[in-house]
Amino acid sequence: MIGIAIRAVLKHHYWRHELYMRPDKSLRRYLRTYPVRVTLLFILSVHFLSMVVWPLYDRNLDFNYLMAVWSRWQTYNASLFAIYASIGAFSIQHYLDDQKRKRNFIASRAFLPDALHKASKYCRHVSDILKDIWNSEASDTPYDTEFLSKDSLTIETEAKEVFEKCIREAPIDVGNWMATLMAQIQILDARLEMLKQNLSSPRDLIISKSDVISAFCRLLALKARIDRLYDFARGLGGLNTTELNHDEFYNASHNLNIVIDNIKDTSDGVVISSLNRKIDQFIEHPTL
Repeated sequence: MIGIAIRAVLKHHYWRHELYMRPDKSLRRYLRTYPVRVTLLFILSVHFLSMVVWPLYDRNLDFNYLMAVWSRWQTYNASLFAIYASIGAFSIQHYLDDQKRKRNFIASRAFLPDALHKASKYCRHVSDILKDIWNSEASDTPYDTEFLSKDSLTIETEAKEVFEKCIREAPIDVGNWMATLMAQIQILDARLEMLKQNLSSPRDLIISKSDVISAFCRLLALKARIDRLYDFARGLGGLNTTELNHDEFYNASHNLNIVIDNIKDTSDGVVISSLNRKIDQFIEHPTL
């Protein structure tokens, strides 16, 4: 009966928890599920009743009979005790690993404020570049590409390493949030590299204002994510991992001295593209 119960639970939950893909972490989640805990408690209860309570009750506390039952079922008991010991050892090791991960994350988070400061510095530099490109395109004046060749066009390596350590040790939702932030930095770097190539091209390629507007939107989304991380980095509370909202975009634009209403592409008085519209699209579809 116990074997049938074990097989039923394994058959029902094995594939759903994808033990075949990540056996270490998936098994931990698997053992913490409510049905598995109930099943293990049921097996332990049946075993205790069958091997201790019932023999003593049936023979009026005859310990010789109890020893005889244990001797007859010695192999079975040894197997179950081995399973209990394995589960106990696994639970203890999981607890120790979890505590170690939390300590490592606290240590990594201690350097997060400085990393966020460097990331904000990067955002301010990119903001200056984009505003200069926008103004030069609006006035049809050539843009000095030397500004784009500076090493500060990307976030500092030390800040990237701090983010990477936090992603490794943080809870899943926080790690995913920071991973998205790092991905947005790389996307923004790629957009800036594209603008740099167009501006530096001897063929005088025309830079589309919509491309610059898209870069502005990416920049504001990145700065909004960075700003949301500050309180979490200081240990003032948990991290809100929901999608960004309009207020956060406008706060980011204020911090970077970007006037959202002024960033728009018009033709014959008709607005073809604007930063306001791009922000609305980004909020509805963050993967754009």
